[in-house]
Amino acid sequence: MKNIKIIAVCVLFAWTNSAFPQHTGHQHSVATESATTSTKASPYAGEQLRDIKSLSSTDVVSLQNGAGMAYAKAAELNGYPGPSHVLELAAALQLTSDQRSATEKLMLEHKAKARELGGQLISAERALDSAFALKQVARYQTLRGYDGTGADKLHQHAH
Repeated sequence: MKNIKIIAVCVLFAWTNSAFPQHTGHQHSVATESATTSTKASPYAGEQLRDIKSLSSTDVVSLQNGAGMAYAKAAELNGYPGPSHVLELAAALQLTSDQRSATEKLMLEHKAKARELGGQLISAERALDSAFALKQVARYQTLRGYDGTGADKLHQHAH
């Protein structure tokens, strides 16, 4: 269950990471967007052709290689570097051979775990994409009773 929660959070972060950067610096209202929809292509145009809609091929390769997606930025900016940055600055940090070896070991473990989690994230994104494509995520409407059939089901699941 813990891994599922981690994957769900990763899916959310991956989605926000891939979906929102295109809008950085663009402020517009719903009315403005509606008025220009017919004359202006979506910033996502072409992404509907991707194997996994929310991940670019570059994202997939990065996740498979354990490259990460910049989630350690807060740690980095608060003075807590990851092992790759420590190794980049090993000479300047005057690491001992033991410190360097320990950091290299940590880096190998980190990369292996990142590749494992990246694979899980890719699988979760693929499943999510498939569920949207097959209209399988509409169960929420039923459970919430919006379609008139599921209010009692929601009550049953809550208890």
